[in-house]
Amino acid sequence: MHPQQLLEIVKAQMKYPYTLVSPYRSQVATFVVPRKCTNPMLIFETCRFISVHPTDFISVTLPKTLPYLFANSDAKVIEEISEDLGETILSLFMEHSHQILANVYQQHGPAQTTGSLTFIMNIISRGAEPKPADFTVRGMVQSCVVALLADLVVVLGHENEERAALV
Repeated sequence: MHPQQLLEIVKAQMKYPYTLVSPYRSQVATFVVPRKCTNPMLIFETCRFISVHPTDFISVTLPKTLPYLFANSDAKVIEEISEDLGETILSLFMEHSHQILANVYQQHGPAQTTGSLTFIMNIISRGAEPKPADFTVRGMVQSCVVALLADLVVVLGHENEERAALV
């Protein structure tokens, strides 16, 4: 969609750009943030349109974008977000572990799930100082088991039967 078209919609709806986009923030974020490294102007233009600093946009949308990025093994974007926010990858993961793991466990097939779990272990071990000696998949799951189970139970009751069947 052309920026002029968006401005016309804003005008016709008599809303501010942020208010117009706000209900779709999660969908916008999962489209824009993964392209941060390959098309950085996309996030800058999106944030300029809604009058939000890119770092603030990334920070607010972490619960939606990190699960996608970890499940898709997008190390480059995760590392850049870590740098931008001044947080370690381990702290980003731990703050959102139940959402990330819930998304990982909803992938199609055990091979994808195993691949994502291996990626998580590798990226966290690579960036952590000191190295977490006892960091295991079991430990990751146990650290957020209640919230993780709650996320998975909610998905089981999802109206989209295909999505519910993935759990």
